[in-house]
Parts: sequence; C-alpha cells; structure tokens
Amino acid sequence: MRPNLYEASRTLTTAGFTADIYFNPSHVTNRLKKSIQRQIEACSITGGYSSQASRIAKRLMEQENMPFSKHDWGSLLVQYETKETREQAAAIIRADLAAYILEDASNNNNYMKNRAAESIEEIQRGESSYVRIHSIEFSKQLSQLMTDTRTPELVAKAKALAKRLDDSTPIKITMKDWS
Repeated sequence: MRPNLYEASRTLTTAGFTADIYFNPSHVTNRLKKSIQRQIEACSITGGYSSQASRIAKRLMEQENMPFSKHDWGSLLVQYETKETREQAAAIIRADLAAYILEDASNNNNYMKNRAAESIEEIQRGESSYVRIHSIEFSKQLSQLMTDTRTPELVAKAKALAKRLDDSTPIKITMKDWS
C-alpha cells in the first residue's frame, strides 16, 4: 500500500532517508507563479507565514544557494556579499537601534543592544543573520540595500531561476533528514 504524505514525512525524519520532490510550475495558478517569480527576481521573500508563494520561492532559492532577504515576525533575515554593503547594513542597524532607544528611553535596552551587536558581527562575517528591526523604514532600507547591491551574476542567476517557472518541466527539490 502506498503511504500517504503524513507517513512519508514521518519516514523522512528517520536517519538516512532522502526524497526527491518535484515542483511543477504548470500546476499552479498564473497569479501564484508571478508572485514567486517577482520574489525570486528581487531576492526578497515577502508574504506571511501561510503564503504559498513565499514558501515556494524560499525553498527554490535555498536549493540554488542564493542569498535572500526575508521578513519574519519582528525580524529580517539578510545576507550581504561585499564588505561595503555589510558596513552600510551595520550603519542602518545602529540607526534603527538609536531611534528605538530614543523613543523608549525609560526601558533598559541592554538586550536590544546585545542583539544588534550580534547581528552586526554575523553580517560583517558574511553570514546570514536575523536582524531585529523596530522601524518599518529601516527594515525597507536593509531589504532594499540587499536588492540594490547584488552582483550581476546573482541577478542573472535569479532571472534564470524565475524563467524556469515559465517552463512546463518540473523542478527537482531534494529533501533529506538534516539531523
């Protein structure tokens, strides 16, 4: 008897199991496909927790090892490629933290200061980091900085991946147990 998806997912949590999953772009609506393509081309994941377009775009970009920005509840996942953009990102994070502290001077803000310092260190090492941003304007600036400073190779790679969604051939996604 063929297992259902729940049983198959339980099997994948067992060490040593892998699965090849295929995403068929011809089986999604045009609106969903266009949303996925826009997010991939911008290297910016938008949408809420239950957004299908965001989940698909994120998984496809992870599969291709492409850096992207992603807005989560109260934070922003970012990764910058060059030293100059890392310094610009650090300046934006410091400005956001300063604005937050000035706005809420009555509170002990050591946690926010420490978290901002950790995020800046991660970004300066070239790692992806979840940055706690308090202002929508600074969040947009960080996301836009990543989009504007992409290398031509990354832009071409993103466009090629987005163009693959126009084909009717399924895209293979390899899943494995990460433990």
